[in-house]
Amino acid sequence: MPGATKDGMPVIGGNFVGPKDNAPRMSDLQRKKVEASLEEMAKIDPPVDGKSDEEAKELSKEEKYLKNLSDLGVELREARHIMEQMVTKGYYEESFKIGPATLTLRTRVYDDMMRAQRMLEVERPEYATAVQELLNRYNTAASLVRYGEHYFEHADVMTATEEEMDKAFEPRLRFMRRQPQYVALKMQQYCFDFDQKMIAIFGEGAPQDF
Repeated sequence: MPGATKDGMPVIGGNFVGPKDNAPRMSDLQRKKVEASLEEMAKIDPPVDGKSDEEAKELSKEEKYLKNLSDLGVELREARHIMEQMVTKGYYEESFKIGPATLTLRTRVYDDMMRAQRMLEVERPEYATAVQELLNRYNTAASLVRYGEHYFEHADVMTATEEEMDKAFEPRLRFMRRQPQYVALKMQQYCFDFDQKMIAIFGEGAPQDF
């Protein structure tokens, strides 16, 4: 017979269909219990897209801002202080530890981003990983203030020429290239985390009256 094994047994999962009315029977009591359960389930509102009512609630810009800070472990008081530093000093610095060495990074200026873009146009890396590595290296060098006993000059962005800023940048980039590979990668990771923190602090919904 079609859809059967050599010994005549139907193939499980094939086109075998049992008798039309071959369904498990239940008593009137069992049927009433099932119907009652279905009625109770129908009274329960299903969550929106699998989320709880609290998760499905739309957050305001201010609430999203505070949540983004909380996710990074940043308190609103700290965010306000960093904003004030950026306005009064023009930059903000933060220190990290790599073993016994102290790494200090500062926020960058727009000129630093333009320098990295110019280098991308010159080198034209073909792979996304190469693009990301160049950007990470240039961003970290642009932010570098201190590593261990080494301190690095940053030109006054309000008075320095572009040539003077590039001249101050070169020793930082050279220092980055000559670090042990895993130290350089750790420095770049801290710089990335630092940038994510700054993005969150100056994100949409940030307080205007800091």
